[in-house]
Amino acid sequence: MSIEYDTYLKSLETFQKEDLQHVYDDQYCNETVAGIIGEVGALRNRPIFLLRHTWATVAKYHQLSVCKLCYVYRGNFRIYTDDGKYTVLSQGDLCIVTPLVFQKFTIDFDKTDSEKNILFNIMLSVHEAARFFAPLLSQSYPFSNYLNQMLYGKDCPKFMILREGSEDTLTVAQKLFYEIDRFNDDNKKDSDPKDCVGILLLLNLFLLSYGRSTLPHYTFSDVRIGNTTPAAQIIDYIRLNFSDVTLNELCEHFHYTPSHICKLLRRHTGLSFKENLTNERMRYACHLLSQTSKPINDIIEESGYFTKEYFYRAFKKHCGMTPGEYRKKYYNPIS
Repeated sequence: MSIEYDTYLKSLETFQKEDLQHVYDDQYCNETVAGIIGEVGALRNRPIFLLRHTWATVAKYHQLSVCKLCYVYRGNFRIYTDDGKYTVLSQGDLCIVTPLVFQKFTIDFDKTDSEKNILFNIMLSVHEAARFFAPLLSQSYPFSNYLNQMLYGKDCPKFMILREGSEDTLTVAQKLFYEIDRFNDDNKKDSDPKDCVGILLLLNLFLLSYGRSTLPHYTFSDVRIGNTTPAAQIIDYIRLNFSDVTLNELCEHFHYTPSHICKLLRRHTGLSFKENLTNERMRYACHLLSQTSKPINDIIEESGYFTKEYFYRAFKKHCGMTPGEYRKKYYNPIS
């Protein structure tokens, strides 16, 4: 690694005053929790963002419309949800938090001195999470199932904690943080979209490092986010009928107007009907490419596309590579 990278590693444990607290906009309260804060523009139109949380960060309940991965770099933390209960996170643990969960992170005063606690938050939108995690969604790891539940509206725990990572988890995490910060460097005039490919690979390796652990251990929240809301039902319908579902069909089935369905989807996922449909078709196509030897022309048809050119264009935009390249990189058929 370069001297620049070595300097970056040292900076992970040293902070300037402005790094110690991320300031959110739109502070508000509701009947359930006082001092809720809503995430507004933290990603700043970026596909992925890294935030630092230290002993000096003011702990407030907040609700985020993005997917959040919280890695305990040093020390011990607690995650609270709106029921007031907490779960302890130890050094090396990774906590995946479902969007729109009321949450609060504090250091665990019972276990370590305050100055020894550092946590990193990786934040990405639901749309970007579906793209970044596409290689993992068709796998059999417990976190693959959780990611599918989180992204596609299924009954889902509020968070999942991955414990007991492998010996290379820390190294992969450091490289991932470096690439994310390098990509989002405000001093860079332009960020090359190709840089995201490296972030995608490192992010997947980061999660896989927990799956490769000799003693994998997972913890889920006691409380789940149900799938009985209208938006979740609509998303589930899209998932079951993605090959030929239309907006008019959804309107007839759920007895809603097109604008109301689009509003529900946008509020729940941050995406339009077309974007949700594309995500589901891409998820299915990625599954067939990585788990079967079906010809690509057959996969195109089964995924709901009518022309090869349109499918290739949509796939390249979604996954950052062609279907052939994706199969070559991730082909791992079920025996």
